[in-house]
Amino acid sequence: MNKDSILHTGTRHIFEVRNISSDLLEKSLNMRALAYLSSIKADLLRDTIFQIDSSKKEVCRARDRLEEKVQERTKELEASVKKLQAVEEELRETNDKLARRVKDRTAEVNKLSYALEQSPSSVVITDTKGNIEYVNPKFTQLTGYSLEETVGANPRILKSGKTSPEVYKELWKTITLGNEWCGEFCNKKKDGGLYWESASISPIKNDEGLITNFVAIKEDITDRKHADEQIKASLKEKNALLMEIHHRVRNNLQVISSLFLLHTRHVKDEHSIQVFKDAQNRIRSMAIIHEILYESNHLSNINISLYVSTLADKLFSSYGIGSGKISLKLNIKDVSLKIEQAVPLGLLVNELLSNSLKHAFPFYKSRTVFSDSDQVLPEDKQEEPEIGISLLQAQDNKIKLIVCDNGVGMPKNLDFRTIDSLGLNLVVLIAEDQLKGKVTLDRSIKGTKFQIIFE
Repeated sequence: MNKDSILHTGTRHIFEVRNISSDLLEKSLNMRALAYLSSIKADLLRDTIFQIDSSKKEVCRARDRLEEKVQERTKELEASVKKLQAVEEELRETNDKLARRVKDRTAEVNKLSYALEQSPSSVVITDTKGNIEYVNPKFTQLTGYSLEETVGANPRILKSGKTSPEVYKELWKTITLGNEWCGEFCNKKKDGGLYWESASISPIKNDEGLITNFVAIKEDITDRKHADEQIKASLKEKNALLMEIHHRVRNNLQVISSLFLLHTRHVKDEHSIQVFKDAQNRIRSMAIIHEILYESNHLSNINISLYVSTLADKLFSSYGIGSGKISLKLNIKDVSLKIEQAVPLGLLVNELLSNSLKHAFPFYKSRTVFSDSDQVLPEDKQEEPEIGISLLQAQDNKIKLIVCDNGVGMPKNLDFRTIDSLGLNLVVLIAEDQLKGKVTLDRSIKGTKFQIIFE
């Protein structure tokens, strides 16, 4: 083996040894690196495992807290659901109620609509300026104006000129102040015909109390107006006839009274003269009523105060008692009497006053005094002769007549119901039979006091 071969072989061996050494070094380094890395991985793994365990515990705690919150939220949601269900049920009931109310209100509106459409009265609705917004069929039927002609127009299209402008001013003032106005109009139809209507006009207010419209409900009263005019004409004619009757009755009674007066001039017997005079006074008491009615504008009402005072003056004059010693006190209140009551009342006053004038105060003359006092009877200590006449409204709408004096009075043993006296007999007869009243005589005072109560 030559040198070169040996060198080449040696060199080759050196490279092989170097390669082997390099491989061993590399492997050694790799082993060390692996060992280091292994130690690092183990530490990391332990840290990681620790962190994972810690994280698991935190996760578990978080999960537990979350579950608690979920449970709480679930309970809250369940409570909210129940509340929501209750609200839904309440809303359902409310909707049902509203539906029923709407149905009922719709029925009411329909009913009112039918009522307006079929009403026998005219109905007009305007805005606050008076422009017409609605009229019912009765209005169009009565006036002749169609719905199209009426809506948007003003009610002044119905003016006839027969109604005073002051009426319209008062109407407008009343309704704009929020009040109801009632009155009558003489209006004109489309064809020019006149008609009368009674109207009630009221404001329509909203929930805030503001006027939004006016509604007029009107009734045709043309026939009634014509009937009233006929009645007034008839009454005027009858009143004229009654006036004439009262005039003639008064004149006839005065003629009869004059005849009695003429007869007394031919009679010498004092008793007979007194009988004629009493009869004359009774006739005069009836004639005075017809005279007052003839001169009055109200044939159904009699001025009782004037009647009694006039009758008293006539009686005082008849008995020749002018001004002098006997005073007359009159207390006549506002008493409503029918004519069929006034005549008997006058006869009662005539008889009782005549009785006092003839018997209570011999040889006295009189003077008249008007008094507002309810007490017409003079006090016992008073020496001046007095006669009192009182006519009052008693309890239970009864009428009380009192005629009294402070004269000599009636004997206590004398019964006015059985005494032989035409005048007192007439008093009982008229009071109890004609007036259906009661007559009493008060003997507890000085003089006489007759009281008559009737309805």
